[in-house]
Amino acid sequence: MKPVKITVGARVMAAQIASLMARSLQYRRASEIMGIPISTLNRYVRGRTLPTPKAVAKIKKIYNQHGKQILSAFYAQKLIELKENYSQDIEVLKFVAWDLAEYLLGRRCTAILSLDPYVTPVSSIVAYFYNLKHVIATDRPNGHRHVFVTYGDPPSTIFIPYELLKREIVTITCTKFRQTLLEETIAKLAEKNIEIAQIYAVFGPSKLVKHPSGRLILTRHLVNMEVTP
Repeated sequence: MKPVKITVGARVMAAQIASLMARSLQYRRASEIMGIPISTLNRYVRGRTLPTPKAVAKIKKIYNQHGKQILSAFYAQKLIELKENYSQDIEVLKFVAWDLAEYLLGRRCTAILSLDPYVTPVSSIVAYFYNLKHVIATDRPNGHRHVFVTYGDPPSTIFIPYELLKREIVTITCTKFRQTLLEETIAKLAEKNIEIAQIYAVFGPSKLVKHPSGRLILTRHLVNMEVTP
């Protein structure tokens, strides 16, 4: 399977992160950090032009080096305050969606599995722009064949329609990194020969997750805060 490529969707997402950088900093400072002329940055913000594939790669690199720290400092407090309601703030939603989009760019992925309703809007945005399949776990069966996992105290159950994920390379997305939930999910999907390539959580900390085959699955979190198993 091919990795996610720099498509028009990736260019749109890159324009969004450039816009967030310009809004959280002064234009001149954002221009200096990103190495993008103010006039070009202004066109991105106004939606008049999209970054070229070369510019997308540059924005991704700058985001990894500086942008994530800058924007996390700007938006992290909002994320912590909003918690599960973060998707109700459109600017925060754009930031989280870009972080997921940047994480996936160049990685092997053909489908996104959302484990909770809070992360679903973010996953939907990225899946749409990257032309990926999006599968959503539910709290009750809805006509497909499912695997179900339980977690929490008291225990709650989520159902994952595994037939929709067959022959896909899957990225799991969730709001909070719950080790036991993720391990159980990966193990049960592995029984159905469904490949989990990586995990993305809005709230961390990230931890290595072992696939039943013995390999370790890459994980990433956006904001580091204590979460419950």
